[in-house]
Formats: sequence, C-alpha cells, structure tokens
Amino acid sequence: MEIKNIFRQVNLFYMLVFLFTGLLYGLSSFICKTLMLGFAETVLLTTMSAQLAPSLAAIISKKRYSETIKFFVKPELNWSWLLIIIVPFVSVYSQYLILQSTGQSFIKSPFFTTPSILIFTVITTLIGSIGEEIGWRGYLYIILRKHIKPWVSSLITGLLWGLWHFTKIFQLGFAHYCLFTLSVIPVSMLMTYINNQAKGSILPSILFHTFLNLSFMYLLFERETIVGYLISILVLSIILLFIRFIDQEYFKQNTIDNQNYD
Repeated sequence: MEIKNIFRQVNLFYMLVFLFTGLLYGLSSFICKTLMLGFAETVLLTTMSAQLAPSLAAIISKKRYSETIKFFVKPELNWSWLLIIIVPFVSVYSQYLILQSTGQSFIKSPFFTTPSILIFTVITTLIGSIGEEIGWRGYLYIILRKHIKPWVSSLITGLLWGLWHFTKIFQLGFAHYCLFTLSVIPVSMLMTYINNQAKGSILPSILFHTFLNLSFMYLLFERETIVGYLISILVLSIILLFIRFIDQEYFKQNTIDNQNYD
C-alpha cells in the first residue's frame, strides 16, 4: 500500500508538471508573439514560464495529499557550498575546452550582449531556477526520501527531471535527449547532497541551478554535443565519487530526518 501511495503522489505531480509546462509555455509564447519581442527576450520568458510548472505541480500535489513539506528552511553554511560554483564551472568549462580544441568556435550568446539583456537574463534564470527547485528537489525528492535512501531518491528525481526536457528530442534528436538525461542525474545528486548538508534548504540548489544555466548559456550557446554530454557525465561522476569517498555516512542514510517538515 505504501508503494502505491508513493506512486500515486509521484504520478500526480509528474502529470501536472507536463500539463503546466505545456500551458505556461504556450501562453508565454502567445504573449511574446503578440508583443513582438526579440529572440533573446522570447527565449528567456518562455523558458522561465515553463520552469514554473514544477512549483505549481508541487503546490497542488502538496495540498492534495496534505503534505506538510516546507519548501524554504533556513540554510546552514558549510564547505559544500563551494560546490555551487565549482561544479557548474568545471562541468561547463571542460565541455568548452573540448569544443575549442576540436575546432568548434565560440558562438557569442545573445543573452549577454547589453547590460539590460544581461540583467534580464540573470533575473529570469534565477526565477526559473526557483520554480524548478521547489518542484524537483523541494517536493518530489522529499516525497521519495521519506521512504528511500537519499542518494537513490536524488537519482530518481534526476531521471524524472531529465526526461521532462523532452523538447530536446525535436531540437537535437533522441540520442542527445538520452545523454542529456543521463548527464543531469549526477547534477541532481550533487544538488541534493548540498541541500542536505544545508539542513534541507533548497537555496543551494537554486543558486547551483542558476549558475549552471548561466554558464551554459554563455559558454555553450548553440553548441550542445554528444561529446559534451559525455565529458559532463565523466566530470560529474568523478566529483560524486570523491564525495562518496569523503562522506560515506551520507550514502548509508536510509530515510528523511524531518528537516523539511513542520
């Protein structure tokens, strides 16, 4: 019965995520087209709108199942916060170096061309990251972690999070979509590790997510490749193995410690 209840909660949340993604993206696209906004503004606004879907799904699912999850708790500072900057930079910059060494020239990103666009990019990326993190690691991960080990919960969360980016099938192809999904699983595991170290706050993963997206948008604009995904998976896996080595207790934990509950 317990497994069935978990499945129902996850299933409701996931279906709502896809529903709201389509509605928010479609509505924002219509508004941008009506206002005749430029490429950068349109991409930023439609992406941010779609990113709000997980948070809306989480709020409704939380109410439906009378969960007392707290989306925001006071974070605790510790060494793991350094990973918020180090991991996205190493992951993205390693891909950048490989692309440069293979002759794939840097493409100037339209999201950083003027001060006003830069500010708009940072704001929309931050809001979008908040929207995603409330849903994926603020709700779904916590629901799973009540019954499953934290590292397994973060793996499942990462898989579902990656599969949600299904539009990459139409943009880049099925192979890219599969490798992208695999590449975000270790990202999710690192995010939830930092959150757990911060006593359950999702602020670290919000900042991590924002910095990762901004780095990607600047250094890898229009340059998503299979090789890049493989490099990212390799780099992130090495970092995860290092954390596994220095913090074995985390990977032995069984269930939640109630830090995200009233």
